[in-house]
Amino acid sequence: MSTFSEFLQNETIRYLSGQPPLDTPQTFIIESIPEPEAVPVLKGKDLRYVPARDEQLRGGAPVEAAELEWPPAAADPGILTTYDCNQCGLTWLCGNAGEDAGEKHPQHAALSTSHDDTRATRSILVYVSGAARQRGNAAGKMAVGAFFAQTSHFNVAESFSGVDGPAGGVTNHKAEVMAVGRVLEDVRKRVLPQYRGMLDYTPGLGEVRTRLQMKYLRVIIATESEYLVESMEKLGGVWRVAGGDRVVLDRKGKEVDVKNAAQFLTIKQEAEMLAAAGVQVVYYLVQKKFNKTAAGGAKAALG
Repeated sequence: MSTFSEFLQNETIRYLSGQPPLDTPQTFIIESIPEPEAVPVLKGKDLRYVPARDEQLRGGAPVEAAELEWPPAAADPGILTTYDCNQCGLTWLCGNAGEDAGEKHPQHAALSTSHDDTRATRSILVYVSGAARQRGNAAGKMAVGAFFAQTSHFNVAESFSGVDGPAGGVTNHKAEVMAVGRVLEDVRKRVLPQYRGMLDYTPGLGEVRTRLQMKYLRVIIATESEYLVESMEKLGGVWRVAGGDRVVLDRKGKEVDVKNAAQFLTIKQEAEMLAAAGVQVVYYLVQKKFNKTAAGGAKAALG
């Protein structure tokens, strides 16, 4: 009796060698690939993606934030080597493990490590943008644009339904925050099940614990919104919506007014659910001219 992965591998060999497929009923041992354990939710400066601090790129101990000019200026993401995978519909970071490892589907490893390592050793890069349109005192409109990869079925260019509001209630900042919340939800509900399904049923990927290690993932959200990145970095600790647009930062024990609090809370909740599934989220501030595809999708969705 074979596993399903072994059956697929054997049938592929039979096909390539010109042999007919098996015509008898098969019974398989379905391999049980466990899901990753929870990982910490990143906070403070660790939420900001800085290539110079990235262990997946450096392969060794990252540079401490104190050694860098802080906050870092908006970056040119062209300094990163990435791979647009047509099979995954995702853009992968190529890191210390080399371009060949980063391009190999479905593993896409950025950092070489042991199969017992529970750190994320691979990353996807997602460009995200939000846009808003306000016409006088009439109801406004907001939209999201997200770029996962060329021709990816995960790409988004949609207006938000049910959130039109009066003058002052619709802003670009609110749209930028809502866009990230929407994308993280897509990662959790759509991207993870597809990618992890590939790891479970692609033959030749190794033993169970090797496949399990591949499921630990990092999501790099690339945005031109300095407001978003700085807000995420500052809103550390345990916080909650206290009413309206108010947030309680109980780390210091005092109430602080924060605009778009409900939308930031959505991001926080999505990041916590992803962390519980072995996925960490970081934010990469990029120059506006390098986020044109996502921004263009958001603007187009406004109509």
